[in-house]
Amino acid sequence: MNTKMVSCMKHTKDRMDNLMPVAEMNQLLDVLKTTGATHIEIATVIGHPNFAGYSRQWADAIHSKGMSVTWRCAHKNMEGLYGAPKFVGAARKPEQFWIDEAVNAFSFISDSIHLQDEEAIYPERTEGIFQDATAFIGAGLPGSYATFFINLHNALKFLDWTVGLSANNASELMSGWMPSSLVNYKGVAVVDHYRDGDPVLYEKEIRDIKNKYGKPVYVQEGAPHRFTKPTKMECDAYYAVNKKLADEGILVGFGSWSGWAGNPESIVDKVNGLYQLNDNGLSLKAWWDGVVTPIPVPQPIPSPTPSPEAEKVISAEGLSTIVVVTSKGNLYKLANGKWTKLPLPTFI
Repeated sequence: MNTKMVSCMKHTKDRMDNLMPVAEMNQLLDVLKTTGATHIEIATVIGHPNFAGYSRQWADAIHSKGMSVTWRCAHKNMEGLYGAPKFVGAARKPEQFWIDEAVNAFSFISDSIHLQDEEAIYPERTEGIFQDATAFIGAGLPGSYATFFINLHNALKFLDWTVGLSANNASELMSGWMPSSLVNYKGVAVVDHYRDGDPVLYEKEIRDIKNKYGKPVYVQEGAPHRFTKPTKMECDAYYAVNKKLADEGILVGFGSWSGWAGNPESIVDKVNGLYQLNDNGLSLKAWWDGVVTPIPVPQPIPSPTPSPEAEKVISAEGLSTIVVVTSKGNLYKLANGKWTKLPLPTFI
């Protein structure tokens, strides 16, 4: 599988005004790396004053630990974040505005983007797309939607990263609304998809997407359950389905929407101020690490220690260590509660 990604969205997109301390971020990243993750999602917000500095903080730390970044950045005016107006409907901007905003934002931090990083910006922008009053893009849907993202990805090729991996809701692909041109651009169907607590239906729908578009699938956001805390057995069942899909070449990437504590989907808990993997995280690690629990090697049964209890004691001498002679002519020592047979002396 190409990408094993853990999302840190709630520490990036949701904390642009309340930046995560560097020490806490590094301790979290150290724990997330133990799952076998190859990538960490950064979802900093383009247009926010802290975009450049906070993006660098995260990207440089991730790269220093030997992992890569999946850049799933939103735009403050595309989603109306942090009090910014939404540029949709009558207030929408030309498509080139969003492309220029992305190019300018990433040009400024280009030294923090590495070769194995993934460009996946403006994810799930089908929100509000089906009504003109709430759409960020104009007429000609769905073809214009696919064309916009293809133009965006092409514009971002000036950086040495993998472009063309912006995710969409799986429903737009399962329904056939999403044009094949967008899937064909990178040769992979990139989706965010959940079937909370129902891995059987989840597996069926991932297979359906693969069959409909004829391309492997990258689930860029997924989790066993987002609304109730899953049991270890439920987590194991969910990741077993993903492993099967990956083994068959249907699933080529997976993003675990989970890199924070306190929610049902979380793969970490915070204990005494430090992050550690919980049952969900350990199940994910078992899949990604591919570590098979070794079968225990049976130990040989030790030979029984000879005991004089079946023999009659003829003579006994000593206090802390007792030496006895038995009716069968054997010599034994009792020390620290253990009997030991002694060699018989040779008399000349």
